[in-house]
Amino acid sequence: MKQIVNGQLVDMTQSEIDEYNARNTAWNNASATRKLAQIKQIRLEKLQETDWWVLRGDITDEQKLYRKNLRDIPTNHTDENAYDLLLARDSDGNLTHTIWESK
Repeated sequence: MKQIVNGQLVDMTQSEIDEYNARNTAWNNASATRKLAQIKQIRLEKLQETDWWVLRGDITDEQKLYRKNLRDIPTNHTDENAYDLLLARDSDGNLTHTIWESK
């Protein structure tokens, strides 16, 4: 493997290669954790956007269910494939999973 040092392309030592591979492995292994953190941030934003439903005092059953489904995401979606579905976006950048559709 090569790396650029002071503008020069040089061979990496075995130690540098091992460190590089370890960092890449750690990054790849944390993929699901990063996705879940992103999902939790989106969920928090959606809950905050709908807090006024609760504060006005006459939240509908459909709105209660929507908020409950948002809160239950970490329990009901537990693997990286599910996270990928939750994070899927259309060509305009909009989330496409039905759980994000507010009522």
